[in-house]
Order: sequence, then structure tokens, then C-alpha cells
Amino acid sequence: MRLFHITPTFRLTDKVKACELIRLTIPEMEIELRNRADVVTRTPYPNKSLAIAGRRGPRRAQIGMAFAAPCSLLEFTVISTWALDAQRIATHRVTYYLVDTELDAATDRMALWGRSPGIGTDWPNRWPQESMSWEPMACQPRMDAHSSQYGGSPRGNPVTDCLDSAGAIIERIERFPLPTVEKERILEKTRVTERFPSLAHAFISPTLET
Repeated sequence: MRLFHITPTFRLTDKVKACELIRLTIPEMEIELRNRADVVTRTPYPNKSLAIAGRRGPRRAQIGMAFAAPCSLLEFTVISTWALDAQRIATHRVTYYLVDTELDAATDRMALWGRSPGIGTDWPNRWPQESMSWEPMACQPRMDAHSSQYGGSPRGNPVTDCLDSAGAIIERIERFPLPTVEKERILEKTRVTERFPSLAHAFISPTLET
């Protein structure tokens, strides 16, 4: 089993003040989650412009969701459908691919890839060579209401945006490399990971049983 920690994120602006993740699917894991039943969207950071989806149930806002899937799964696509200001729908498709298979977990939170993501823990550097120059604030997977040429935030990694006539994003598509990390790097509670989901809150892929 490998533990994947994924953080569906939407950046709020003056043009979009509220959003909800209404559906999340991962076809390769046979996962389908829905708003109110499985997931909830909150703003867990002091920066309230970042809305992040987490598992419904825990009283404290969680940052992202954990999924338990087979170690043989090397690539998967997270399809997040967002409702914006209860007026329109936008879809974010992120294809994640492992750049190695050495360890038993992976996370898209780039802050955890370096040597010391927590306090008092000296983890080895797991940063992929292909994304060595990437800045987390610009490159971490994130959905925006508008593309950068129409007032959206600039991106540091390649994305493909499908726009409507007003420049609003209907669909964003991106690929994102994931290095494997130690499972404890995600599960141990530090100032960085204190709101990460626990192993008990992980969604279990049915493919683990096949």
C-alpha cells in the first residue's frame, strides 16, 4: 500500500469570493467523492484566499485528503469539479505521476519534499530534479477562476486552460510530478502537518482488494 496526500485547492479573488468542491473523482483508484457526503471545502490557512477541500467529518478543518492505493499505481488523475459563487462550474484535472517508487507515500505539498518539513526532524531531500527550480506558491497544483492574462495568478509550471468568452477558466489541465516520501513525514504532527488527515481518515481505494 502507498499513501497519497492530495490537496484540491482553489484561489479565491475579488472575482470569485466563494467556492465549493462538489465532486472529486480518481478513476484509477475507483474513487468518487461528493460534497456534503464525503468532502467539505474550508479555508484552513491564515491566508483566507486559499480554499482547500478535505474529508467531511473531522471538526477541525483538514488540509487535503489521504488515499490508500496499491504500490503498483504510478500515475493517476484527480478530477475536481468546483462550484463558484453558486453560479458556474469549473473543472480541474491534475495528472500526478511518481518520479520514483522508493518509499511508501507521496504528497503534492511541496513544502514536505525538502530536508526538514517539520520541527526537529531532519528528513532527506526528496525534491525531484525536474522541478528543482519550481516555487511552491506558483507551481503547486491549484485552480484559479481566471487565467493569468485575465487577472488570474501567474503559474510557474505548464498548465492548459480552457476559457469562456470572458476569460474565465472552464477547465484547467496539468501534470505534476510526485516524489515518494516517508509515510511518517505526512502523518507525524508538526507545525506544517498538524492539519493533515490521519491514517484513520484516509479513503481506501477499492483497487487495493483486486
